[in-house]
Amino acid sequence: MLCYCTNNKSVNGTKIILSIMKGTGMFFKKLGPRETGEVCPVRTIVSTIVAKWSSLILLALQEKPFRFSELKRELGDITQRVLTQNLKSLERDGLVKREVKPGPPVEVSYSLTQRGAEVVEKYMPLVIWAKENQDQISMSRDSYDGRA
Repeated sequence: MLCYCTNNKSVNGTKIILSIMKGTGMFFKKLGPRETGEVCPVRTIVSTIVAKWSSLILLALQEKPFRFSELKRELGDITQRVLTQNLKSLERDGLVKREVKPGPPVEVSYSLTQRGAEVVEKYMPLVIWAKENQDQISMSRDSYDGRA
């Protein structure tokens, strides 16, 4: 597993300085099979952002703030439990803001934070690339599936 680190700390007694990306100060270390993602905070952040539902939630919230039930309808086949877990994770990482407005009925809405908007801005080129290449990828999949 590959770890992306921004310092030269030791992990299990091994220095993390293996290679440096020019100008970023980012270091790479190949982790052994016994080392987990907990060792590499960047990896855990990236895995949260690119997870199926997290990325779709972020993209939906780019349009406007949503109440929970609206967001669930917007996303389609997500369960209430999975939506709740993903929103909590995104809120914990500071990408989504949960706002509670008192009064009968209590209104809870979710929106992107500034950091969440930055993530979506960085993510959009990948979404655009996927849209532009969906036909070719579909043909590649069909070709591959025909051989199997």
